[in-house]
Amino acid sequence: MSGRKNSQLWSRLRVLCCSGLDVMSIAPDAFAIVHELVPNAASALFLTSHEGVQEATFHEDCPASVQELCISETGIFDGPGEIGPLQMIAPPDAPKIGQLLAPPREYFSSNTYQLLVRGCGHHYTLDARLEVDGRRHGLIALFREPGLAFDSRDVESISRIALHFEHAIQACLSPRIELHGVVEQEALIVSNADGELLYLSPRASALLDEVPLAGPQWRNRRALPPGCKRLIDILRDGEQYPWKMPSCSIPLPGARLNVSAHWLAVAGTSPVQAGQAAADRGLVGITLKRMMPTSLRVWRNLNTVPLSPQQLEVAFWMASGGGRDAVRKNMSISDAVLRDCVKVIYEKLECSSQAELMAVLHTAR
Repeated sequence: MSGRKNSQLWSRLRVLCCSGLDVMSIAPDAFAIVHELVPNAASALFLTSHEGVQEATFHEDCPASVQELCISETGIFDGPGEIGPLQMIAPPDAPKIGQLLAPPREYFSSNTYQLLVRGCGHHYTLDARLEVDGRRHGLIALFREPGLAFDSRDVESISRIALHFEHAIQACLSPRIELHGVVEQEALIVSNADGELLYLSPRASALLDEVPLAGPQWRNRRALPPGCKRLIDILRDGEQYPWKMPSCSIPLPGARLNVSAHWLAVAGTSPVQAGQAAADRGLVGITLKRMMPTSLRVWRNLNTVPLSPQQLEVAFWMASGGGRDAVRKNMSISDAVLRDCVKVIYEKLECSSQAELMAVLHTAR
């Protein structure tokens, strides 16, 4: 890989991980870059608590049979001799990078290797634990087929990649403004007051399948995801949650899922009667909206524009809605260089103002 292309790839990854988007939402796009930096057959992101409890997972090209195994038979990966994501995250004295570069012999007879790694068609694993301010948040893993081992250059690259993912995690730990986006899909679910699914459309079922919650976070797939179930509590007892609305947002790989809840009642009744009747019957309507965050769409659209790394970053911050002030806040750049960058950006995208730039880069391509 040429030095110039390598520099452009690292710049694109940095802009994406500095965007303020949730790390799960950017995972597919980030891994597309990682594939070019460290060639691999598939990449995976495992998010956990500090104690190693699994919370969410995104695994590229994972067969449905392996996914089902991870949901229904998690206990078989926790026994003696197992070295999986959770075992690699929890021990505080474990290496941060490359725990499976040279695993012990018994690893290759474990359920983790035979059913998960080999089950996906892989043999080698290059891993990096994700930590922010001394707390563990999960790990990223790259996989390769037999005969294609990782080397020291790959280890150096994944160490740097992990820093970018950690920055994305840290940005989402601090308060931030609500992200805007475009609705890509909508669907409706009907549940009872206990959060058990009663009716759902095929589209709603497909959207729920995208939710990356894993392990104990969501064992019962016949019930709503945990965050959604809490919306019913807010709906039922508004006085206990005076500052809460029955809505939430769940990160998806490459998007976000906005969820809102409301009572369902027989048509034709007054609003007050309808609300009381619905609460008595315990029927809840759950609206699902798959959103493409605006800044992620901007970033994707910029991938096809021939700009230098600096010009790309300027265009990203301007089109994300902050204009030149956002560029100055997020980049160390003089006004003269900023003017030159803006001139080139406008020429490449055939526009003459920030409003036109936003219109071009906010549109699906």
